[in-house]
Amino acid sequence: MQTITYDAALSQFCDLAGLDPLTLSDIDKASINRLLNLWFKRGWEFYLWPQLIECGLRDANDGLIPYQQTGLHDIDTVVAIHEDNPSQNQNAREVQFRLLSIWIQIRDPQPAIRNQYWVTFRPPCPTLSNNSTLPAFLCAFTTHGAYTTWLRGEGQQGKAIAEAAEPWQWLYDEIDKIERQQSQNRRWRFRRN
Repeated sequence: MQTITYDAALSQFCDLAGLDPLTLSDIDKASINRLLNLWFKRGWEFYLWPQLIECGLRDANDGLIPYQQTGLHDIDTVVAIHEDNPSQNQNAREVQFRLLSIWIQIRDPQPAIRNQYWVTFRPPCPTLSNNSTLPAFLCAFTTHGAYTTWLRGEGQQGKAIAEAAEPWQWLYDEIDKIERQQSQNRRWRFRRN
């Protein structure tokens, strides 16, 4: 997955807003950071982006899998749970589960027999800061969304309304790309009239 540095995203925002990133005050940087994080999280959680989905072996105790395990990415959104690695075994049996506050409960007839499951999940949205990166496909949505919110904060309501659709168009364009990629093997038939 291609990534963009936080500094590059900040520069894109500043280009939109007509600001010089080198002369921003600490207060302005903190305010812009909050806006970028707000819109980044919206984009992250808007869709189950395949680029963000992970699959990993997780320990289970009495049919309970914690969302957090030492040394592993935390689990935010569970997509599926399998007995075997689904990327290596297409016949891996998927098990039913129920989400609890701090656990994922396996709803298997014999949960105590297995002590590990393959969990397909999306990790929580990371917080953007000076040393972080963000997925390139979410950068335009994040910067344009933060810009529209910044415009409202600056009292430029008319311009904010005019720009309001821009971030969402970037996001829907990314979803369209994914949907086309997922059906890339489909054959097209053309008829002459």
